[in-house]
Amino acid sequence: MASIRLVLLRVHQRETALDLREELATLAVRAGAPDLFALTTCHRVECYGAAPLGTDPRSWIARRTGIDPDASGGSGAAVELEGAAALHLIRVAAGLDSAIQGEGQILGQLRRAHDLARAAGGLDPLLGALVRAALHLGRELRATTPLGRVRRSMGSLAVEAGIALLPDPRSAAALVVGAGEVGTLATRARA
Repeated sequence: MASIRLVLLRVHQRETALDLREELATLAVRAGAPDLFALTTCHRVECYGAAPLGTDPRSWIARRTGIDPDASGGSGAAVELEGAAALHLIRVAAGLDSAIQGEGQILGQLRRAHDLARAAGGLDPLLGALVRAALHLGRELRATTPLGRVRRSMGSLAVEAGIALLPDPRSAAALVVGAGEVGTLATRARA
């Protein structure tokens, strides 16, 4: 019998202000403990925790992250437990909770977060198994369903929108302002 419970605290751009997402992302990165796994992207910050049995998981995750979803400062923060938390991570890995359903960048982001957590000292066995299962299922769903045919990303949509505004796209020059993966993908996108 497990001596811990899976708990998820998540904030998403649909429900939560940027300052709270940034605050949680900073806390999540600093946490670096085996009982917490953080996934941060441009749209979400999620902290999965291995809360000891006998503790209130909502209070535990609030103490560990500094974000109390029940307080007014936690506006938009959601807490999910056990199976709901696991199912959410699987949906995320499959790209079903993305701005563009089925986009594949999330698998790489999840893999990198897992690699960082392992390099920082490892993960609780439950969290490690959950992340590995989500990565496996995400890859499997992309390989065996129409999700694998999705080639669009936020960067490619931005490029398409910009090109549509140009009178002569073939002779135009573009400046991509940004950093990271989205900026890199935008420079590679083709109309």
